[in-house]
Amino acid sequence: MKKLYSLLATLAFTALLAPAAKCQVDPHTSQYYMYPLYLNPAMAGLINGDYRVAATYRNQWASITDAFSTTGLTADINTDKNMNFGVNILNQSAGDAGYNYLTGYASLAYTGLRFGKGEYQRISLGMQVGFINRRVNASKFKFGDQWNPITGYNPGNATGDVLKTSNVSSFDAGAGAFYYDATPDKKVNFYGGVAVFHLTKPKDPFLVSGDGAVIPMRYSVHAGANVKLSSSVSMVPNV
Repeated sequence: MKKLYSLLATLAFTALLAPAAKCQVDPHTSQYYMYPLYLNPAMAGLINGDYRVAATYRNQWASITDAFSTTGLTADINTDKNMNFGVNILNQSAGDAGYNYLTGYASLAYTGLRFGKGEYQRISLGMQVGFINRRVNASKFKFGDQWNPITGYNPGNATGDVLKTSNVSSFDAGAGAFYYDATPDKKVNFYGGVAVFHLTKPKDPFLVSGDGAVIPMRYSVHAGANVKLSSSVSMVPNV
């Protein structure tokens, strides 16, 4: 009975949240901290060096035909003018439907906000602008009204399901803030940030009706620490 009550409570709680539930269409990776500008544009150029180049790759459900594949490339530079720059590109191809999601952004971060002893407590403010391209290959779709209960699927059968478009590009923008402790020779240096993406709320291009449908804003809240274990080894937990 306790298990039954727990199940009923869970279902009731889910039902209450359902009207406010939203889905996110952006690709994501497990090692998100290795793709920093996709996490927060304010992290552009925040490196112990002059420049950084990183790549990410994720392959999902490899056992199916044309599995989901996500590839990203990012690069940023650190300047001595309180302005850092970066770019990042991410592409996802997904399955037999020929779905492809491509994004490209340029990021700018202002790093001149400093306070505390020695001005080692610092805040970076960043923004990014770019595009989203989403496309599908409708010729690969199989719709329900193309199936015959006797003969099965017939690609020659007309369908009433018509996409409004199969290829759309939209302008997009995001912004973020990032705090970090740059105190040298410290055992533990903390950092954290917040960011929001899709500020322009690009419209969902694939709906025949409902022009008000938009890609929802994506929020990012993250934090971590640089823990020095020795002069040459550090541990960097992230959340």
